[in-house]
Amino acid sequence: MIIRPGSKRVRRVNINREDGMNSYKLSKMVATLRRIKGIAKAVLRALADRYPNIWPSVKSIAAEAGFSPTATRVRLRLLEGEGYISSLGDKRGGTKNTEQYVINVPLIREKLEAQRVAKVGKRELNATR
Repeated sequence: MIIRPGSKRVRRVNINREDGMNSYKLSKMVATLRRIKGIAKAVLRALADRYPNIWPSVKSIAAEAGFSPTATRVRLRLLEGEGYISSLGDKRGGTKNTEQYVINVPLIREKLEAQRVAKVGKRELNATR
């Protein structure tokens, strides 16, 4: 458990990284995803840079992504809805509370593999013409 000075107790879960994965590799994987664009991609990369234990404030994520906290908050919920991330905690909200996020690395790998297969299939289709 991590206790911040002047705040209530905040329970954090220690997330183990996947074998062979680090923040640099994950950030590069996110950068090559074609399905995610714009603010959502910038937000996911900002989270990936903190992999595996991710609990920045929305304000910090927004600053790293280069967008407003409001736009960042909307994209966080979008990414959560699409299954790329999940959040742990009680979601109290507020500017002084941070949320802990978990990135769904298997889903990102799956999407990249589907991208690769589609690209190979397209190349083969063009070669037969």
